[in-house]
Amino acid sequence: MENWQAFFKDKTVTVMGLGLLGRGIADTKFLAKYAKSVIVTDLKSDEALRVALDELKEFSNIKYVLGEHHDEDFINTDLVLKNAAVPPSSKYLKIAREHNIPIEMDESLFAKFKPEDAKIIGITGTRGKTTTTFLINDLLPLTGKRFHLAGNVQGKATLPLLEIVQPGDLILLELSSWQLQGFGEAQISPEIAIWTNLYPDHLNYYQGSMEAYSNDKKQIYLHQKESDLYIYNQDDDFVRNTAHEAKAQKISFSINDVPEDWQFKILGKHNRSNVAAALACGRALGLSNEVMRPILENFGGVEYRLQYLGEKNNLKFYNDSTSTTPVAGATALAAFPNQDIYLIAGGSDKNLEFDDWAAMAKDNAKAIFLLKGEGTNKIKDALLKIGAENLVAGEYESLVGAWEALLAQAGYGIVLFSPACASFGMFINEYDRGEQFSKLVKEYLK
Repeated sequence: MENWQAFFKDKTVTVMGLGLLGRGIADTKFLAKYAKSVIVTDLKSDEALRVALDELKEFSNIKYVLGEHHDEDFINTDLVLKNAAVPPSSKYLKIAREHNIPIEMDESLFAKFKPEDAKIIGITGTRGKTTTTFLINDLLPLTGKRFHLAGNVQGKATLPLLEIVQPGDLILLELSSWQLQGFGEAQISPEIAIWTNLYPDHLNYYQGSMEAYSNDKKQIYLHQKESDLYIYNQDDDFVRNTAHEAKAQKISFSINDVPEDWQFKILGKHNRSNVAAALACGRALGLSNEVMRPILENFGGVEYRLQYLGEKNNLKFYNDSTSTTPVAGATALAAFPNQDIYLIAGGSDKNLEFDDWAAMAKDNAKAIFLLKGEGTNKIKDALLKIGAENLVAGEYESLVGAWEALLAQAGYGIVLFSPACASFGMFINEYDRGEQFSKLVKEYLK
């Protein structure tokens, strides 16, 4: 296999989508160090990308095309590295293909060049992939091996790991359907693949096609070898019914694998399923339940995923900002049985349906404070359909407005920020949204 440094040395690389979450910045730094030259092109303005641009000031071999894309940057180049959010149907990717310019993605390009006996543990799923990834990350020190965390994790680019990865290392990657497109195009799958579940999501990106969405997810196992391992969720109908397609050795996990007397800091039935996935992976790596139990029981959860923020005046505050789908919102509501829930929800639409969410809200929410958006209109329609429109305490132009109204009305119980919608419009992304909510709560708890 060609050495990765030799591969980049004489190349001009077009980075399509710099972004603000840190991964694009780290990839660009890496490429600026090892490639001949880099073209960074992003539809955001230089003002919007100021933080990213400041971090890249030291490199003189980067050319920037911001606020637009130019055809020639996809023709006069040796390689396009595309951001995960760029749809495959992009006209600029089409231009690159027409001119036989290779298109790569961060994680799959890393997978091509990593040492052969360094193993990737890849985790996907509509829900639970982040929590499962971080549970496994806490178990990996027990294996005694060197390991690295990257993939769909805020600020953790995968490609730069080529500088430090060694034979025998484990590389833990959370993988979204978009990132798995890159694996599909490269005909590569992780040596250990884990699939948690499948629910409708990103149907705005996939033009309403669940088949297109699930086909990207399947890339996690479709290119595995017989010596690889596929760990899948027995409790999810779709995941269970497609498992026979994998050539690798198979291990299933179920929520029933988790002993009933184990007590966790993370709430909800869905999190017991995530623990079951982590247990299955740990056992595959040679760890016993006994050695894993204290680590898993003490796991405090991941930021913005049903994250407990504190308590005051008989109200407990939870930040579930990464709830960007109705399924996630319903799962959060189910985590607090028989309690008064004051819910902040709503946002932009991902072409998803809210009927099941509305039924769960009707049974569990005391009052709902809505943030304006296209998804919010669908929420109101779904509540109206089942005669639960009286749950809506109001609709607000800002998070602060919803927050102040909630505090004026809330008595005892749970304050839950679980939007069940995407964040674009009012916020930069779901992390920005989560940070804004956490700030409001911290200020209040003072």
